Amino acid sequence: MKKIKKDKLSRKGFIYTLDAIFALVIAATIILASFQYLSQTHIARFNRSDLGRLSNDALAVLERDSGLSNVVSGGTSSVQSYLNSLPVQMCGNLSVFSTGSSLINSIQKTGCDSADVDELVVARRVFVHSNSSTYYARLEAWYR
Repeated sequence: MKKIKKDKLSRKGFIYTLDAIFALVIAATIILASFQYLSQTHIARFNRSDLGRLSNDALAVLERDSGLSNVVSGGTSSVQSYLNSLPVQMCGNLSVFSTGSSLINSIQKTGCDSADVDELVVARRVFVHSNSSTYYARLEAWYR
């Protein structure tokens, strides 16, 4: 009789071990499937409205930091460094005009070429320089 009880106990241990192994295999499969799925997803490119918002924000920052006024005064280094700090996939060309629509200066992000552009977004901003003269800034933005 004691021998039969001993065999039943050893089988119970075997079943518990087998259940634990199945649980680990299922958990590992779920984790591996999750990692596989997550590794295949990619970050989508910005769309046209995102590019428009980034362009308007860029003009607002340049106005607030006096970058646009510096362009009127002849200094383009701060604007050039700002354009170069835009996201890698974004290109831009900033043009500043007087109220008579004459071009004062135009600055483009380094390494960008607007010749082969599929989609272009234009943002505009009017600003005042030296509390007297009104100027017009236009930022053309596109994706590489």
